[in-house]
Amino acid sequence: MLIKRSIASIIIFTILTCGIYSVIWFYQMGNKIEKAGGKNEGVLYLVLTLLGLGLISLCLMQVQENELCDLEVK
Repeated sequence: MLIKRSIASIIIFTILTCGIYSVIWFYQMGNKIEKAGGKNEGVLYLVLTLLGLGLISLCLMQVQENELCDLEVK
């Protein structure tokens, strides 16, 4: 089941947990993308986030989402 979360709540949880929530969130997004039919790159997102490259993780997630949308359209 996909739980909708606002960006504000993600930012607040990240601040309250000193960044731990964002690391877990990136990993979980990899699992959710896999359940939707994409590749599970949760470990890659996790490593990139730990290296301070969370923006790249977001871009890779967007690429996966776009590929899933393209598959649904065809």
